[in-house]
Amino acid sequence: VLQDREKFQGDWVFGIEAKSINKTIAREKERQNNRLLKQARKRKLPATSFIAYSCNLRKNPFGLSYFSFNNVVPFGFYVDVRTDFGASAPGERDERDRSWITGSMNGVDYGNDVVSEGSNNITFGLAVPFSKSRNNSDMTLARNKRNTHIFHFGLAISSTTVFDEFNGIYFGPADPNAGLFYAKSHNITKAKLNLGLIHQVRSWASFGISFDIVPSDINIPVGVNYIVGFEI
Repeated sequence: VLQDREKFQGDWVFGIEAKSINKTIAREKERQNNRLLKQARKRKLPATSFIAYSCNLRKNPFGLSYFSFNNVVPFGFYVDVRTDFGASAPGERDERDRSWITGSMNGVDYGNDVVSEGSNNITFGLAVPFSKSRNNSDMTLARNKRNTHIFHFGLAISSTTVFDEFNGIYFGPADPNAGLFYAKSHNITKAKLNLGLIHQVRSWASFGISFDIVPSDINIPVGVNYIVGFEI
């Protein structure tokens, strides 16, 4: 009887210890999972990928931007393409054929070059989300999806068309530009620095502004670009 009692007590004590060990292991696993979850949340970028309509009202009013973000790296990438589709070029679109100007209209080139007011522009760059930290004392990588800001910078290549001006035959009504025709001569290509800031509203809409800056005169913005986009 004594041996049976000792065996029962041993089994009972062993059972309590086993349960205690299991609870300790479970609590440790839960703490590890919580740590991993917090680390994953810290690594996760709040900014979402989006496509935007972008424009420079003076130089290239038609444009499209694409911003891409993921949780692998703490920044994203973007590409921006803008153009005026030749709408800002001098003269009439149907009257810019050089052979027609010099042949049918007897156009004469006196060496006057006219630079188009519009241009084509393409930009590639990086985009970094950021916002104020919880204590609002400094700027950190963004953590709040409801208040996400995105700073972006990249290299822009701009191409502007230069036209030869011709004096030719004109039979229409009186006009200061009567008899003036224009044919494409060459393009002026420049590299620019693009800097901008975007505000993403609750991960469904984005609004921003950026500047194209000439490196040789970095303090003077060449153009202001507007960006309006939606999450994809």
